[in-house]
Amino acid sequence: MMHKTILPLIFGSVLALGQGANHSETLIGEMVVTPAMDGSFLVSLDGKRVAYIADKKDQQVVVVDGKAGKAFESIVPSSLHFSLDSKHLAYVVNEDEDHMAAVIDGKANRTYDFIGDGQIVFSKDGKKAVYAARRGENWYAVVNGSEEGPYDAFVRNSICISPDGKRVAYAVKIGDNACAVVDGKKGNPCSAIGKNTIIFSPDSQHVAYSARNGDSWVVVRDGKEGRSYSATGRQSIAFSPDSQRLAYVASSKDTWFTVVDGKEGPAYPEVATQLFFSPDSRQVAYIAGGGEQWSVVQDQVQDKPYNGIGEASVLFSADSAHVAYMAFKGSRQLVVLDGKEGKEHGAIGENPIAFSSDGKHLAYVSKDADGWHMVIDGKESLSYEAIGRSPALFSCDGKRVLFEALRGGRWMVVVDGQEGKPYEAVTASTFSPDGRHVVYAAKDSEGWHLVIDGKESKPCDGILTASTHSPSTEEEEQLLDEERWRAIGGKGTGVQIRVIQGDRIAFETPTTTVHIALRGKNLYLIRTPLE
Repeated sequence: MMHKTILPLIFGSVLALGQGANHSETLIGEMVVTPAMDGSFLVSLDGKRVAYIADKKDQQVVVVDGKAGKAFESIVPSSLHFSLDSKHLAYVVNEDEDHMAAVIDGKANRTYDFIGDGQIVFSKDGKKAVYAARRGENWYAVVNGSEEGPYDAFVRNSICISPDGKRVAYAVKIGDNACAVVDGKKGNPCSAIGKNTIIFSPDSQHVAYSARNGDSWVVVRDGKEGRSYSATGRQSIAFSPDSQRLAYVASSKDTWFTVVDGKEGPAYPEVATQLFFSPDSRQVAYIAGGGEQWSVVQDQVQDKPYNGIGEASVLFSADSAHVAYMAFKGSRQLVVLDGKEGKEHGAIGENPIAFSSDGKHLAYVSKDADGWHMVIDGKESLSYEAIGRSPALFSCDGKRVLFEALRGGRWMVVVDGQEGKPYEAVTASTFSPDGRHVVYAAKDSEGWHLVIDGKESKPCDGILTASTHSPSTEEEEQLLDEERWRAIGGKGTGVQIRVIQGDRIAFETPTTTVHIALRGKNLYLIRTPLE
């Protein structure tokens, strides 16, 4: 099975390559290593900020960028997360046994008896923070500190903020009824709102969700109900990229079908709930069938049936000219591109397919008797014990490609078919924005290095890259399955701390990388210019 190694990071000293005029190394602060750090350590998406939970006597604090915040009785680990713009940090605290509060950028908001899901939702621009809270028997949506409500109950995980950050929607219960609340206005009452179904269109102008009235389900778009069905596919509602089209999966008389722009498609025994719009919004694809006969259906035209289709493997190229997916054929697996079958393999890797940005190249991971291969435009790489990056990463111009691979117990980055130096571990490999440079983190017997175009920095004891939020218990299990956890061994502390390792080294500018490095228990922000 394809995998990445667990990366042990041990504290020590750090120096970096490229120590020219623009190179900088800034002390963030000394880490407070306590058991509470385990599983709560975060690096912001821009790669510049660090946050984690630390024990302080009988209380807990959040340490942000080396500075400890106010102490509370306890902090909900799964609530700790940075906004996507990396400028804001939020978490939920227990002030005492009976009261909770949301803390945003170090400021504790008013207390409540309970904060729903223990989560605060940021808008994409970081300017809006929303959460559900209960005081007594009443529930409220708290939007940038202002309450909306009261309501009798709040539907879990229903908060949705529009892409432009200006609109908020969520689902609540009032008496025996449920309703969606959009921009503070309650919609028509219904029996239930579909779990996790509220979505905004990409242009933020439209909102849709599924609602149950008695035994029937409808999809509601901008307050108007569609046709009633016996069921709608869970989380199947999708807007097209241009926001003009709406599609979802529905059921009637024990069959399933898609509804695209209000028109029903052919009926099948089953239809997978994920629908795929092409980037130009003109095409819709989905997986349908039943038993041992499954097909990809594109614009309501059914492709050849297979024994199975890889879940969520359907992918359009960025120019919408091509579509590819993974299929099962007996005991073999293959990739189908524009209806043409590729070579059959023993297995195809998870998240298998990648198009280059220009749509001219296709890559996927395969496994046969001699090992794992990266297949690019039908040509197989050399065999490896494992492929660490799946799918391959193309440069922005589509002209270059890289992946991480294991042979003889050593990891390497393979760029344009050329193997790099083998290491104990490699991670976070990426291209510079212009595609000219390759950057990754690598570990050898001396420690961790930032590697730029094959040139190593002096060793350090850990290179940490971006992650957006701390995992809940359910998410933690999923991430462990994906082997994205990285271990940090606290030197002399006996504490084993886990963090989520980001996928790529961040770029502060098109010509400057940024990452966080460890020196002993100190954290440093390192900026390295490209040569």
